Amino acid sequence: MLTLFSCGKTDVIAPPPGIEINKSQTAENLNKFYGTEMKNLYIRVFYETGAEPYAGNNSRDQPVWGLLEQNIKQVFETRNQTVTFHVPKNLSEMSEFPAQNKVGWRTSELVQFAEGLGVPPSTNETAYFTIVFVKGGFDTGQDITNSVLGVSIAGTTIIAIFKDAIRLLGPSDQSLTVKFGEQATLVHEMGHALGIVANGVNVVEDHHDEDHGSHCSNSSCVMYWMNEGNKDLLEFIQGIVQNGNATLYGQQCLDDIKAYNP
Repeated sequence: MLTLFSCGKTDVIAPPPGIEINKSQTAENLNKFYGTEMKNLYIRVFYETGAEPYAGNNSRDQPVWGLLEQNIKQVFETRNQTVTFHVPKNLSEMSEFPAQNKVGWRTSELVQFAEGLGVPPSTNETAYFTIVFVKGGFDTGQDITNSVLGVSIAGTTIIAIFKDAIRLLGPSDQSLTVKFGEQATLVHEMGHALGIVANGVNVVEDHHDEDHGSHCSNSSCVMYWMNEGNKDLLEFIQGIVQNGNATLYGQQCLDDIKAYNP
């Protein structure tokens, strides 16, 4: 099965039958990301018609996607790795695909769809992450929920964002809250993909909230499990705006990353 780390009100494990178990990011992937040969990291973004990511500049005339980029940079700067990051900032740098007319997406469907988009596999020198924005909810196999904002599929570099759920964070697409919410969700799911909080990267100091999967016990960290629920994420976003702190990963998570030995 594939374990999903979901950014919603609950963690979801939705294993399609017959798929090999991945409980965390693989050592093979992590050793590529954090190896001495790593030089480039690409974020490839694909979106369904009607599920466009928030892009361009925000009200502060800063790139909306700069928040994700800054946090990824912080991870590698913490390790003193010199990596060039390729993060799209505008819709013209992202790829649109036709409406899929799906009410819900299962794990296996997300994997199959993302793997068909033609993103190259990661190598020792270049890492590729696929982010797919879709309409519809997450299909747990038991029901379809709109409380899951995004999922990171363990053992892969695939992240899915559920745009309908993201839009529930604020009153309109012009709201600063929904734009920050989308980015905070991306930062959270990238954290899982990068192995953060015992998701392949071991913890140095005890901050792993084992009762809630690969999440942090520090409420000021984006990897805190309650920051996944709509209400709690909104409170977290308000703190970001008020404090002006663009680094969303807590120091304990960064210490874990720094100590990781490929």
